[in-house]
Amino acid sequence: MATNLGDATQMRLAAEGSNRVLCVSHNFLFSSSVQSALRLTAEGKIGKVHTVLASQLSSWSRRLPKWHTQLPGGLFYDEAPHMVYLIREFVGELNVAASAVRFTKDGALSRVSARLDGARGDASFEMVLGAPVSEWLLAVIGSQGVLLIDIFRDILLLVRSDGSHRPIDVLQTSVTSISQHLLGAFRSGLSLLAHQLTFGHDELVRRFVDSILCKAPVPAGASDGLEVIRVLDEILSGAPGWDSGLRHRNTKSDSIG
Repeated sequence: MATNLGDATQMRLAAEGSNRVLCVSHNFLFSSSVQSALRLTAEGKIGKVHTVLASQLSSWSRRLPKWHTQLPGGLFYDEAPHMVYLIREFVGELNVAASAVRFTKDGALSRVSARLDGARGDASFEMVLGAPVSEWLLAVIGSQGVLLIDIFRDILLLVRSDGSHRPIDVLQTSVTSISQHLLGAFRSGLSLLAHQLTFGHDELVRRFVDSILCKAPVPAGASDGLEVIRVLDEILSGAPGWDSGLRHRNTKSDSIG
């Protein structure tokens, strides 16, 4: 939504002052895999959710806007919001318990780690910038099973308890997981070929239009965007070394300029 809470707040005030509908592009909430995961969670298929593990690997070799290096935190405010709003959907409103950051020798943000306390559970978020591949993975851990979401491939796996973890239990878990993944890859492949692998954008836009024409609820409103920005700000501002690392980066940018 923005790169700081002040700008995001001004956007909300501008929308309210002009009687306009503001919708934030939290598109992955409406992807097939996430919607299915939310449905299974609501049906109690994995029991009570208590933890979410989020892993976000981002490669600098993929197609990126040339200006991304000029942003505070580089890709952090572009990519991390997706993980934060997904975590929030499963465990509720978030507070940052602890965070840490690392920088490259050139002063670029290379790693962000955070422990989050939610209203209905806790979460761990790990973002690795400069990885050799771009992969976003989410594990929703319940008392009776685990939901694994491959966000970029829009694939969901439901992994049930493996009991006493005997070899036969491990084998059964492996067979079930592999078959689910192959079926998910087949479905996503067909959607891609049919130009229908939209990662939730189509449903988000449809609901946004309904919120304008039919006064339906906004799918991701200003308050949702503000909460995500607040968490992102707290992750960085609370990380030891963030200020010194940012100053180092700005100094190098100034000297180059």
